[in-house]
Amino acid sequence: MSFFRAVSVACVVSAVAGTVSCGRFQVFGTKSAVQPPRSKAAVAEPARRAFAEGAVFAQRYVERGEPPLRDQALQKFDQALKLDPRVWEAHYDAALVLVRAGDLRGAEERLAKAAAMAPDVEVVAVALGEVRRRRGAVDSAARTLERFVQLHPMAHDARARLVVVLRE
Repeated sequence: MSFFRAVSVACVVSAVAGTVSCGRFQVFGTKSAVQPPRSKAAVAEPARRAFAEGAVFAQRYVERGEPPLRDQALQKFDQALKLDPRVWEAHYDAALVLVRAGDLRGAEERLAKAAAMAPDVEVVAVALGEVRRRRGAVDSAARTLERFVQLHPMAHDARARLVVVLRE
């Protein structure tokens, strides 16, 4: 588990559903079965700090729904990316905040960036597929999930989401 997953907020939004649940910062209750190892030393300390601060603001935004908290979370995630552009988790968590705010287009952009940076992380593929489905791009959602499942046959969450998308 990467440092960023460990510091992610304790109670967060199940992004598209708009409900709050306790656990890691994740979308749709899924946990990544396919996640590359990441050394804590690989990421600059200032980037870690900015990400952690963003996660705190994100949690508060989810709990209270106050737009200034959303803006602060997004600012901290962007700061983490400026300090270390390899922090795909900042794009992912920013996307969750954007989904909660109702900005599916912005969330899709962030998730596409996270997917390009971390193509083997299941939770990113599932979130991207779901956001595309919610935006009405069912074919694009299906292609996203199909590609991931082909590369990762043991990705059960992605496979289950693909079945949902294909039924539409």
